[in-house]
Amino acid sequence: MNEIIIKEIANQLNIRSEQVLAVLSMLEEGNTIPFIARYRKEKTGALDEEQIISANKLVEVEDLYRPYKEKKKTKATEAIKAGLEPLAKMILSFPIKGSIEELSKKFINDNIKNVDEAVTGASYIIAEYISDNAYYRKSIRNTTYRMGTLVCKLKKDANDPKKVYEMYYDYKEQVKNLKPHRVLAINRAENEKIITVNIDVDVENILGYLESKIIKNKESFVVNIVKDAIKDSYKRLIAPSIEREIRSDLTEIAHEAAIENFSKNLESLLLTPPMKEKVVLAFDPGFVNGCKLAVIDKNGKYLESLIVKPFMNNINTTQLNTIKAQIMMLIKKYNVDIVSIGNGTASRESEAFIANT
Repeated sequence: MNEIIIKEIANQLNIRSEQVLAVLSMLEEGNTIPFIARYRKEKTGALDEEQIISANKLVEVEDLYRPYKEKKKTKATEAIKAGLEPLAKMILSFPIKGSIEELSKKFINDNIKNVDEAVTGASYIIAEYISDNAYYRKSIRNTTYRMGTLVCKLKKDANDPKKVYEMYYDYKEQVKNLKPHRVLAINRAENEKIITVNIDVDVENILGYLESKIIKNKESFVVNIVKDAIKDSYKRLIAPSIEREIRSDLTEIAHEAAIENFSKNLESLLLTPPMKEKVVLAFDPGFVNGCKLAVIDKNGKYLESLIVKPFMNNINTTQLNTIKAQIMMLIKKYNVDIVSIGNGTASRESEAFIANT
């Protein structure tokens, strides 16, 4: 990767070059921003740990590097190949004198047949310039997240006989308010081809923002050309990309929330008292490693534990009586109601031993 580019990005974001390089390498490997932010902190140097949920710094690294990435074949790359990049730059200088015909005529040749073709190609290049601008993308992404609305609609050929996803047939909610479980349900409905999903936002507001940043002279004869390029850039390049980024981020967060919720529920289930209002002595049988005992109170709270070895070879009566006394001490100390014996190796011997005790 170009060291000058990496240093420039590092300076703009006030982070180390090594961090930028690490992020770019992982992006090229196909890792997503949320994945890098949450699970690769050791490689990024805990990049932007305070704002890890939005992963702002990581997204900005990707945005800043976008103009330098090797691009696949696009309308803009084809136009550049046809020699129209100088025309695009002339248009973006917003000239006052002359006309678009005069500006374009020198670019008409065997490949570019007329002024319309020249302007169209230059407009594709301008649209890509706009889409690659990290500052614009950051602002539009923030606006889309804060002000956007996720809209779900029932597909015409949808097959949902049990109406599992009925609540999402005609559903709207602000992106910033979406709950993790709802995100996952919407994703499932979309994957099962029940609904279509998109993010609605005030497009005119975003176009107005871009025009205010890009159009340097409203009196220029190229203003309408640039306005059309701005619309094309947003509709064809920026909006789909940012919608994918936001939905990918929402999904990553939803998956994490689901895992956390599952772990809490599982923990609660495992800690549920086996018998209500009973103090239990749990007895885990074993020969060689001994029997492990634990006492839990009426609420399932751990009280005390003990390991005894009543089934050792050549154990004498005195040793056995000492073990029985230890067990009886636990039973009396905590007023044990029930002894629960595990089913496995030495379980029958343990049952007989406890009954005898």
